[in-house]
Amino acid sequence: MKKIYLLIILFAFVSVSFGQHWTESFENPDTWSGYTTGTVTFDSGAWEFVSVYPEAASASFDGSKACRINDDIAGASIVSPAVNSVGTISFYYHRPFGGTGTFSLEKNVNGAGWVVLTTQNFDAVTSPTQFSYDLKN
Repeated sequence: MKKIYLLIILFAFVSVSFGQHWTESFENPDTWSGYTTGTVTFDSGAWEFVSVYPEAASASFDGSKACRINDDIAGASIVSPAVNSVGTISFYYHRPFGGTGTFSLEKNVNGAGWVVLTTQNFDAVTSPTQFSYDLKN
């Protein structure tokens, strides 16, 4: 059985949906606060964060929280729980501050190392914009 991990680097806003038909809104736990590095467990499972901030409802696409990755920190990232198969990953992103930015979507199958699937520039993306990628490519 293959285990696939997804690494989403340097995006400012997220609502994630996977081919296994689960969605994570990052609403729980209520104790998540400030820039966080480590494991945070949500309804969908354990996520690994490196310098991720729980954005307020006013900056969230849907719900009371979103993830803001500190793009001033090298290696800032979000890693999803492992999934056994994935169709499409979708999330919303925007850059709430000025400047330029790029995020990458990466995968790791059975611990074989991270592979960049695609990158996305998000300069001047001031309103939530949907990003989708078919992982079966």
